[in-house]
Amino acid sequence: MLPDLLGEVGNILITGDPIEVDGHIKLSGLAKNQLIALKQVCTENHRCLIVEADGSKRRPLKAPADWEPVIPDFSDLVIVVVGLAGLMKPLNEENVFRSQIFAQLTGLESGQAVDLKAILRYLKHPLGGLKGIPEKAKKYVLFNFARFDCPEFVDMKLIDEQLNGVFDHFFIEDISLPS
Repeated sequence: MLPDLLGEVGNILITGDPIEVDGHIKLSGLAKNQLIALKQVCTENHRCLIVEADGSKRRPLKAPADWEPVIPDFSDLVIVVVGLAGLMKPLNEENVFRSQIFAQLTGLESGQAVDLKAILRYLKHPLGGLKGIPEKAKKYVLFNFARFDCPEFVDMKLIDEQLNGVFDHFFIEDISLPS
């Protein structure tokens, strides 16, 4: 059915089944064989396949658990999203999902302000921003300015110095999502 749909519509959202996690209903991911089949159909039809691999529970920053992120090994581009709304906010669960792991990866203490240097340490850490990215994939960082009103804390020169050679490209945009 998917090849027929590709000819009729511009974009298609495919999810797994609804499941209950901690009392909330969320959508499960696709199985590996489903992703491989979907990738094949998209390739044959000259379509892009975008896979959301790791949500942050609507917090601006997140550190991955042991089993995350689940990035398909056929991925040729991975975009790591950093919510700048978490910049200079206290390191806690309100601002950083899995704040204890983020603290371990960055050297910050709970309650300390998450500065740009800490975010850059996280991004460059093999168990942080680089975790799970296939070797052949291009690596981008998207700094999201949504709900962020302190641009003076963003040192573009420092970002370029720290990420050059680690990531292929970085960019800053305001990607606001509905509440």
